[in-house]
Amino acid sequence: MSYKTFNGVKNCCYIVLSVLCGCPLAFCWALEFACVQCCHIWCVGPCIRMWNMNFSCMKLFWSSCVHCLCDPCYESRGLCLSFIKVHKTEG
Repeated sequence: MSYKTFNGVKNCCYIVLSVLCGCPLAFCWALEFACVQCCHIWCVGPCIRMWNMNFSCMKLFWSSCVHCLCDPCYESRGLCLSFIKVHKTEG
């Protein structure tokens, strides 16, 4: 009888506490999620799109500068190092 009483009280307390605490917490988390999504859709997304539109020209300029300055050095270094041959020695 004590086992049934214990389990009955435990299950009843669990259900009551779940209803009293779980529902308000679920409501609060839903509001929080809605606010975060609204901010992301109406603020963050447009800012990222605007950033990409405004800096695409700067990206093109920067990549051209890097290619003009670095590509000749790396190509000549690669050409010089391409003639190196490694021979396997027995020993």
